[in-house]
Amino acid sequence: MVCQSMMNFSYINNIAGRSDVEAAQNLFPNWPLEKGLQFLEDKEAKYRSLAKERLEPVKSLAKVVQWVKDHGYKRAAVTNALRINSELMISLLGLTDFFQAVIVGGECEKPKPAPFPYLKALKELQVCAKHTFIFEVNHYYSLLSCANQCVLLFQDSALDTRAGVAAGIPVVAVATRNPEKSLLDAGATLIIKDYEDPKLWSVLEEIDA
Repeated sequence: MVCQSMMNFSYINNIAGRSDVEAAQNLFPNWPLEKGLQFLEDKEAKYRSLAKERLEPVKSLAKVVQWVKDHGYKRAAVTNALRINSELMISLLGLTDFFQAVIVGGECEKPKPAPFPYLKALKELQVCAKHTFIFEVNHYYSLLSCANQCVLLFQDSALDTRAGVAAGIPVVAVATRNPEKSLLDAGATLIIKDYEDPKLWSVLEEIDA
């Protein structure tokens, strides 16, 4: 249990939501950058092979996806992961046709926690922050337009929460990995357990009103 907690702490502080360059520098500060990046490349290849058998969506993701479809909102996945990883995860989750764009942090001016990936998604979807909300899809992030309604951002990482706040979007944080305090400190407006949380559906009902 202690070992698992230490691994989670290391992941949250050194890897979660970060670009490969930043993760390599965090994990291996004394290694040449190229060596650290090669290690991460090998890790990502292993991750892709395991994901095909073990990938699981956040609880009740399908319910939220259907809600979005029913309302006809625009949507884009926004992630710091490699494009090859992003597209594989989206495919495995059955969401390839769901997203209208996939924004990769490494292809932007700066990755998250800078706001540029979210700002690029807003531009591609031709929407503004105040008409938008974002939610987490198993560590992949979806940007959705929401005409004439409040703005919500759903994240499970303090780093990603900061990126959303920096982009001008209120954040609803999904407490699947990070401690609630770290999410609140990062600027989250509301914290939910998963997509069955009554607090979430209360907010979505307000959007419907």
